[in-house]
Amino acid sequence: MFLEALTHALTLDLFWFIDLIMNNLFWLFSLLAVMYFLTDGKKAVLGFVIIIFDLWIIRDFELISGAVIFSGGFLAIYYISKLAFLTVIENSKRFNKHIIIASTMHAWAVIFIYNIFLA
Repeated sequence: MFLEALTHALTLDLFWFIDLIMNNLFWLFSLLAVMYFLTDGKKAVLGFVIIIFDLWIIRDFELISGAVIFSGGFLAIYYISKLAFLTVIENSKRFNKHIIIASTMHAWAVIFIYNIFLA
């Protein structure tokens, strides 16, 4: 998805982006709401942009490498560990300012560990 968006951006295909936004309004507002909640309203748009690009890159990585990412077993481990990890980061005085980057690093670490040891 990221490579496809990059191609359309380089060709200045504005209608593709309009179509993408209009067909995914639920995801647009739900991810923006999650980022607003996680950042207490500060830098919510930046977090939204980072998570969108992160999801697109993960999807492209899955298609190119053949790694297992969006399966039931992976998602169960991912979400349970994400809840614990973000709770620790959110309650930490030192790292709570970097919750978006920490969440992204957690995602890549779980993908790597799951595909090496469990898939």
